[in-house]
Amino acid sequence: MESSHENIEMSDSRTYGRNRHSGSVSRSSFLLIGANILLSCVILVLIILVFSGQKSSNEPVAESQISMSTLGESDRAVLERFPGYFRTSEEQETLEKSIRRNIPVNITIDSAICTIGVENPRSTPWCVLTPAVEDFHSCCVSNIQYSSPLFKVDNRGVDRKLAVFGNQRQFFRTETCAQVTGCELCTCEVEQVLYTGVYDTEQVGSDKRYGVAWFLFDGCCKCYNRG
Repeated sequence: MESSHENIEMSDSRTYGRNRHSGSVSRSSFLLIGANILLSCVILVLIILVFSGQKSSNEPVAESQISMSTLGESDRAVLERFPGYFRTSEEQETLEKSIRRNIPVNITIDSAICTIGVENPRSTPWCVLTPAVEDFHSCCVSNIQYSSPLFKVDNRGVDRKLAVFGNQRQFFRTETCAQVTGCELCTCEVEQVLYTGVYDTEQVGSDKRYGVAWFLFDGCCKCYNRG
């Protein structure tokens, strides 16, 4: 009886040991599966972040926005107060194209490849007409240009540095002016005009760093009568 009782106890202990070992294996397997799932989630998040970064870097960003993000508080305040004064080169080019579309231009004929005879019937088509860049008016020839100087003397004689914010500058409309050879009906001269501009004293941190002054530029080309 004692031997049988001992056998039963040994059998129970072995069964308990197997159950305990089986529970340990189950917990280990569960932890391993959980770790694999967590690792997969981390890898998936990293892949999404890398893809999003590549996509955002490939998207075109407006030049004005890039420069604005690097400006200080006082610089942004000036741009907000004078929104139409500062433009990028691309914005200026777009503005000039929109203005030219609304201005009628002269039509010229290329005399180097074209001859006109009004007495005899034409066997060839008329010459192609092309728009001229210059503007012919009376005895004058002028051309619209835009100037963006870094330094300019104001109307009081003070040499000023014009404010520049990143890639945004100030542009001023000017005109060239020339006399047509052989035309003496009038004298061609440029009319001086005053434009307001924002200057920079470069006094960082000062509330008087930026200011506004009048600057003299060449304006419209006019044909003045003699005498």
